[in-house]
Amino acid sequence: MGKMSREQHPLKIAIVTNVVPKYREGFYKRLFNEKNLKIDVYCQSEIPRTGLRTIKGYEQIKTVSFWGISKEVFVWQFLPFLKIFKKYDLVFVDGNPRYASHFILATLLRLLNKKVVLWTMAHSFNAKPLFEKIRLAWTRCFNNVFVYNDFEARVLKKQWPKHNIIGMNNGLDQEEIDSIISRWNKGKLSYWQIKNGLEAKLVVLSCARLTKKNQLDLFLNSLPDIVTQIPSIIWCIIGSGEEHQHLENMVKTLGMNNHVRLIGDLYDEQALAPWFLSSRLMIHPASIGLSLLHAFAYGVPVLTNDDFKRHGPEIVALEDGKNGLLFREGDATHLKEKVVSFFSNESVEANMRLAAKFSAQHKFNTGIMADNFLRMVTITMQ
Repeated sequence: MGKMSREQHPLKIAIVTNVVPKYREGFYKRLFNEKNLKIDVYCQSEIPRTGLRTIKGYEQIKTVSFWGISKEVFVWQFLPFLKIFKKYDLVFVDGNPRYASHFILATLLRLLNKKVVLWTMAHSFNAKPLFEKIRLAWTRCFNNVFVYNDFEARVLKKQWPKHNIIGMNNGLDQEEIDSIISRWNKGKLSYWQIKNGLEAKLVVLSCARLTKKNQLDLFLNSLPDIVTQIPSIIWCIIGSGEEHQHLENMVKTLGMNNHVRLIGDLYDEQALAPWFLSSRLMIHPASIGLSLLHAFAYGVPVLTNDDFKRHGPEIVALEDGKNGLLFREGDATHLKEKVVSFFSNESVEANMRLAAKFSAQHKFNTGIMADNFLRMVTITMQ
């Protein structure tokens, strides 16, 4: 990729995916700035009824029309198949077969012996075993596979030793977050905390949709007992959803009005930063995904359940007792014990905060993602 010929004639790459989410902007900006590559991304403008924010304003992002059934059960993107076949030296295709257009495009590229990389995951969150078995059987047809992280890459490499398999190590734009953090000196943060009623409070944070599946009531039911041992604790919840009124009623019933704050939706990183910087621990009772790495980006350890099969692929970043904690799934007593124990040892907490930050800065972020994408390009084009 660094050869003169590539500098004169950039490698033409197409990325075919569902959407380009805002949290991956740093990743795509890095790729778009690679002088030896000419990258175009084909995607839809949104995933309806998800609220997912997407990137706009880049000429490299080619939005296509689409048709789909609710919750991505089936989606067809109206892709320029012929153009993709003829124009590009290499095509990365999202490996979710529910996107029938992606399934057909990737399969045709493979049958025509074109350079193609399937961008997928080894284990899909909440996938039915039979469906996942079929998906992986199809994935095995591709020589070049780009997965979510190094752990998934190792798992698949053991099964398919002759394949080219690289982990992306999904994460957030750590450079942007570190830049925002640098603007919050101690005095500015203290003033913000006083203004928001958090002075001298021990803040624990949740950042999630207020839905039944996120099991926020599991921690809420444990909170009165925790308050008896940690009177200054306050639980701040960022997010909205159908469980808002239910949680609000529970807070009143349990007498936790002074210990729970329902913040609502916050999307801008500048607005999110002081909440993360004021927090000592993130609580996520149910399955977790990118929120884990969001907390790590600010050096906030994460407490979540130990049912790894139900988590998103980002769970591999959590090392129990090192940068975060696990409790027995559904066990409110064990959850409470983990919280109390964590705050009883300042040196353990300090070390976990450092380890969480290290994980985000050196293992899981958009810079690492871009490096691994470029490795995948190099190994595929050899």
